[in-house]
Amino acid sequence: MEFCMSDRTTYEKFADGKVKDISEEIPFELAQGWAWTRIGAVFYLQAGKNISSQCIKEHSAGYPYPCYGGNGVRGYVKKSSHKGIHAVIGRQGALCGNLNLTHDEFYATEHAVVVETFSEVTADFAYWFLKQMNLNQYATATAQPGLSVREIVDVMFPLPPLAEQKRIVAKIEELFAYVDKIGEASDGITQAAQRLDKKILDLAIRGQLVPQDPNDEPASELIKRIEAAKKATEKGQKSSRAAASDRPAYETEAPFDIPDSWEWVQLKDLGRFVGGHTPSIADSSNWENGNILWVTSKDMKQKYIRSTGCMVTEKGASELHLLPPGSLLMVTRSGILRRTFPIALAAKPLTINQDQRALEFYDNDIGEYVYYCLKSLEPIVLRDYRKTGTTVESIIWEKFIHLQIPLPPVDEQRRIVTKVEELNAMISNLLNP
Repeated sequence: MEFCMSDRTTYEKFADGKVKDISEEIPFELAQGWAWTRIGAVFYLQAGKNISSQCIKEHSAGYPYPCYGGNGVRGYVKKSSHKGIHAVIGRQGALCGNLNLTHDEFYATEHAVVVETFSEVTADFAYWFLKQMNLNQYATATAQPGLSVREIVDVMFPLPPLAEQKRIVAKIEELFAYVDKIGEASDGITQAAQRLDKKILDLAIRGQLVPQDPNDEPASELIKRIEAAKKATEKGQKSSRAAASDRPAYETEAPFDIPDSWEWVQLKDLGRFVGGHTPSIADSSNWENGNILWVTSKDMKQKYIRSTGCMVTEKGASELHLLPPGSLLMVTRSGILRRTFPIALAAKPLTINQDQRALEFYDNDIGEYVYYCLKSLEPIVLRDYRKTGTTVESIIWEKFIHLQIPLPPVDEQRRIVTKVEELNAMISNLLNP
């Protein structure tokens, strides 16, 4: 059969010369050079042969060949039925539609379908594209689900040029190899992506995600500006940047090595901490027609807080501290601290309730970097700075404010934030293509 287009209408031409309009079957438009075809036009699907279960054993020298059934590898056999690179579809059982890719000799039972490709389609490409097509959706809804080869061969299939097939496979394998580097074994892609995200943040706070630039102003100069801003904000108060000998013992040693242009600082060196509370619920004038954001733990689900479930009036906000945009918000009392340490940045002026604390930076340029730094340090915060054994989990505040933060030069901070967000976008696209 052949496929052709005329006046934006797609036709299917058969060997006997008949033509059929199949425009309504086309799922979406393809890139230039691609073409719609049917699985049966580019693949030859052939079920395997029956074999007695007594002939299937555990892997050994005498039973070297994997035996594929409806749900994947059943065991190993003495003799093979096929050789080479093939996609193998499970066609019977709860997991029918599952895909495996073989590279050597194997045996296929009657519950497995071996995919033979023609010259213009590679076996690797067949495997990846058939895998993403979710063939299980074509299974019969019976007590023993199964796939009919006769139905599968009529399914529409997007076919790119051969060279592009190879580029697609190479890119997919490159991405999965990158995941493998961080220890991905049998976890799903979602779990692997989460681990990759954590690895990115860990590299970021160690100075290993982006290169250092010798022309960058060192972090020591940034600290001087922060201290000057602090003195201007808190006139007459003693500087909170304690000498090393004044710090608790658990803070005296650097947790890990950082580049020479970086500096270690305590969290309390970077800004002023602010708490919050709940204005009287009984007084409707605190809430009715409120237009000022009031943040609770339920709102702490995004990087930036732009809206909240509840808002207070100017009267209600008058007894709260109005935080400026760029302030870092932290949940410090909630059962959610058993699992995670929610943090966010204020996108607009806002207030917080009693379950949050906020860090109002002396220099807002460092806010986004500190956000990602704390995201990376979340496991340490939950392990070492969380109060347990109480009715509601909470952060040990008098200890937490001494948490050590690796501080890069401000220009490097910007490069780190840009790279982290670039890689996060790639992960998001991988999970939600």
